[in-house]
Amino acid sequence: YALQECHFRGSVHTPLRIHAMPSVDIIADSAREEPLRGVTLADVHSYDAEEDLCEGLVAALASSAALVLLHTSVKADFVASSDNPTHMLDTAPLRISDSLARLLNLLSATCTASTRVLVLLRDADIDDSGPMEHRQLDSCVQLVFSGLSVASDSLPAPPVLAWAVPPL
Repeated sequence: YALQECHFRGSVHTPLRIHAMPSVDIIADSAREEPLRGVTLADVHSYDAEEDLCEGLVAALASSAALVLLHTSVKADFVASSDNPTHMLDTAPLRISDSLARLLNLLSATCTASTRVLVLLRDADIDDSGPMEHRQLDSCVQLVFSGLSVASDSLPAPPVLAWAVPPL
């Protein structure tokens, strides 16, 4: 991770194991003499379920988060669930990728009742905004909501908001 104004990047040997793992930036509002936002920002750039320390860190962050911004890729995180030879996402039912399923399972087990989830659907082709594209994006959002509902039957899944992000 990197604290504001104290970055551990480059060719220098990293002092902690977590610095060699997927990048996590923690920017505390208390980094200055006077709080600016009243919010501490934790940005997990990539999630690796195989790393116990990464999983524990994400669980700890999610357990105290008021808002989780979940960056997903329409093309990589949502795949055709049938043996459709054309692999057309708009004609085949969708399922979430294994890596996203593991992350959603972790989030559903650790997020509090007050947590909100904003799904950013990257690689969305918003120039084509017909009924088929709307159904595809709706299906992606529903899959995320279902994935967050799995771990706890006693608690409701956190509210899920979505935003389509066009490719750059």
